[in-house]
Amino acid sequence: MAYNYAKYLNEVAAAGKAEYDIPLYTNVWLNYAGEDSDNDFPIVVGGGGSPGDYPSGGACSNVLDIWIKFAPRLDFIAPDVYLTDYTSSCKKYRHRNQPLFIPEQRRDEYGARRIWAAYGTFAAMGVSPFGIDRLEPGTNPFTKHFGLLKSTSAIVLDAQRRRDTSVGFFFDEIPPVPTAKDTSPIVRRTWGGFHITVERAFVFGKPGPGAGMVIHRGGGKFLLIGWGFQVSAKAVADDSVFTGILRFEEKKVVNEATGQLKTARVLNGVETRSGHMALMPNEDPDYGGFPICVTIPARTMIAEVQFYSLTE
Repeated sequence: MAYNYAKYLNEVAAAGKAEYDIPLYTNVWLNYAGEDSDNDFPIVVGGGGSPGDYPSGGACSNVLDIWIKFAPRLDFIAPDVYLTDYTSSCKKYRHRNQPLFIPEQRRDEYGARRIWAAYGTFAAMGVSPFGIDRLEPGTNPFTKHFGLLKSTSAIVLDAQRRRDTSVGFFFDEIPPVPTAKDTSPIVRRTWGGFHITVERAFVFGKPGPGAGMVIHRGGGKFLLIGWGFQVSAKAVADDSVFTGILRFEEKKVVNEATGQLKTARVLNGVETRSGHMALMPNEDPDYGGFPICVTIPARTMIAEVQFYSLTE
């Protein structure tokens, strides 16, 4: 069935391009493949493990190669990411270096913070939350996320052109029960002679959610965009005896078109936990009753850190 649908859509795309030579794609109701389910919602507009539970023949990941082969007039195939694991879905639809576009996804905060993985790790062209036109801008979670992405878009696009120089991530809320554990994965990369670790931001009270991306800018220099996370480094070299922070500065955008940044504040020992990490806090971190505000609130949500190492 996938073969026949792909052949038919290829003819439709060919006819369309004959009239309007513009990029064409098909979107996909995703099924559950393997352990892809991200929730226990009923199967409506997404999900399903067996043909018939979902529209059989669509360009699901398990028949994606058939669609790529027999519908070459489509420029890309785009997943609707609602009920499946977001990061896994992004990875699957970058198959064979397809460009990633998400034409439908969740419009809540849970969905909004996930777009950083799409843009930062998988070089997404765009994401489109379904039904966003029915939310007020003042309470719409995408206002904050898209606003920060817009202000740094020139920088993000430049990073997307340079393969494997950025990573996007998100940290969800920890359930409000005493026994709840933080199950968010730690992000690790190796760039510029350093092992880089990205984790949820430290607080004295209850840890909050977070989202953002890290961009390697050469050597030990990294641009941090977002909130609710911290970045630490360890030199790769075997003879390194110490890794530290040479410079940590909050930045603000002075020219969106070019991505030009200006230093807004120089961050020092308190903001780096005495040089152990570059901290990108939430807007309202929980001090847990601790009287010294060592976890400063987020302001521009953009910073640059430079790590260094010493050898014997």
